[in-house]
Amino acid sequence: MDVELSAQTAVIGSMLIDPRCIPVLMSQLEPDDFPDATNRHIFEAFRSLYLANKTIDPVTVLAELGSDAYGPTLSDMMRLTPTAANCEEYARILRDSSQLRAIQQACWRIGSSEHMDLSQARQLLADAAMLLVTSGSRIKRYQYTELIHRFLDRQNSNTPRDYLDFGIPVLNKRVHVSKGDFVILGAYSSVGKTAFALQLGLSVAKHGKRVGFYSYETNEEHAGDRMVANDADVDLQRIKEKKLSGTDFLRITDAGARSELYPFDLIESARMTAADLRLDVLSHRYEVVFLDYVQLVPGPGPERKDVVTQVSMDLHAMCQELGVTIIALSQVTLPPLKEDKSRRWICMQDLRESKQLLQDGETILLLDLEFPQNRASDRVLIIDKNKDGPTGNFFLTFDPRHMRFAYRDPEAEKPGKKKKPPKDEDDEQINGQGRLEDLPDGAGGDLPF
Repeated sequence: MDVELSAQTAVIGSMLIDPRCIPVLMSQLEPDDFPDATNRHIFEAFRSLYLANKTIDPVTVLAELGSDAYGPTLSDMMRLTPTAANCEEYARILRDSSQLRAIQQACWRIGSSEHMDLSQARQLLADAAMLLVTSGSRIKRYQYTELIHRFLDRQNSNTPRDYLDFGIPVLNKRVHVSKGDFVILGAYSSVGKTAFALQLGLSVAKHGKRVGFYSYETNEEHAGDRMVANDADVDLQRIKEKKLSGTDFLRITDAGARSELYPFDLIESARMTAADLRLDVLSHRYEVVFLDYVQLVPGPGPERKDVVTQVSMDLHAMCQELGVTIIALSQVTLPPLKEDKSRRWICMQDLRESKQLLQDGETILLLDLEFPQNRASDRVLIIDKNKDGPTGNFFLTFDPRHMRFAYRDPEAEKPGKKKKPPKDEDDEQINGQGRLEDLPDGAGGDLPF
């Protein structure tokens, strides 16, 4: 048995021996990497079951293949596979062999054609050289006519666009986040970005998306307390003091029963690198990933700026290659105070460590205090970058007893009266509300949502 055929056998055998190999191999291989027709057909059966999120084992694979005649073949593949631990190396051998065949075919066409002119030969050589440059990658290429056909198919389909539902209608309306998008959510410490992200993540899970919330800072106890307070409508202070009432327990029990329907996982991810995240996301098939927060993801580099730059690029590539949506929380550097001790609202130029975040994020959201000097004030959510829509801002009320954010409808406020800043428990009455017009040029708009 030659090396390529052995690798094909070992890849399929690995998936049969250890199903944990399946997500990794599905991201690295395509049916065309299997030159043997039988092996390609078996791989396609695995792929079909995986994409349908069905159980995968020898019995279900045989059922998908539609014939018991494949039974001895599958048994032989399991027997001939040395170990599933080397599945990625088997995949690399297959990819290299597939690439070599493509290069050999290009060279063969140049050598065997009697009527090829110089320009055609150059094009074939250029294609072969491109295969060498893009070794191991999966490039998708579409001609413009195909893009138009795909566009028309989407428009004519009765299936609605699959945008994330954050549970805040005005946010859903203005920001259309879909598969493969990279979103940045920036805020300063203690404004509530983790609580806000947990609320958004739970809402996304309630609408059927598999959510992985990777926490580099908040442990499961603190995150669980906040989520229960929010979802079960229970006072956080009573949770902290263990003074829950009978009604509280009933609400929490109801929330627990509903929670089985919500595919939400919290992962304590300290020290997980971007590469670790990629493998974990693949293994658990998360569709939406929350990352709290990006400056804490470790990586190589002498300076924090270099590390965050590389992490941002790796996360953006993960979105594109895996089709997963990533919402990465980010710290910000607060703007300087003015002479009257007020300051402007934060903007995307304030994202900490690396400007690469500005480049990679398709959408950049910023959470700040409505009255920046007053910790008791409502929050403003600023849409500072939006690739498919307008920028602007709207206000959110924050209920600290239940760790809950809600849209503040400007129509509900009395006409002709400007909202007064609330009193902070530690300060005198605060003057000087942050305004979007104080932002640097291009850092947001002032659209009334």
